[in-house]
Amino acid sequence: MQNGVCPPDYSTLGTITVTNPPIAGSVTADATVCYGTNTGSLALVGYSGTIQYWISSSDGGLTWTPIANTTPSQSYSGLTDTTIYAVILQNGVCPSDTSTSATITVVPPLVANAGLDSIIYLGDTICLSGSGGVFYNWSPGLMLNDSNLQNPCIYGADTSGMFMYSLTVSDLIGWSDDDIV
Repeated sequence: MQNGVCPPDYSTLGTITVTNPPIAGSVTADATVCYGTNTGSLALVGYSGTIQYWISSSDGGLTWTPIANTTPSQSYSGLTDTTIYAVILQNGVCPSDTSTSATITVVPPLVANAGLDSIIYLGDTICLSGSGGVFYNWSPGLMLNDSNLQNPCIYGADTSGMFMYSLTVSDLIGWSDDDIV
């Protein structure tokens, strides 16, 4: 600066720092696990900035719970609900950003139910009553019209004695459970 005939005077230097916004990255990887008996680890990849904390939601993303973790990996174990995980990142004074999420899908436990014990008289018909799975297998198949039905029938029992039928139910993933009637 200079004013009239006075010698010039210089101002102090100012610095402007330009900070790039955070790159939120992605949480990997989605998984399908068994109810209550699960362990695993998630990783944040492709990010730039400072990890503020992880978040999780077990209600489909309606509410989120902060997790005090500032590392790029997050462990889980013993989940009983499907849970979504994401990460909050920040870089300098730039606004925070949220990573893409990963979902750990918890498959509810199978509970086979072969129904109530019953009495059938010679020549009578009774149908068994199974529940709890997608696929059914009754064993032994003795006197059953189809051992792979959910509710097979015994038509015209022609022998006396006591029979126990074991029901094995399974799901599309291959998990199974048993019950006896």
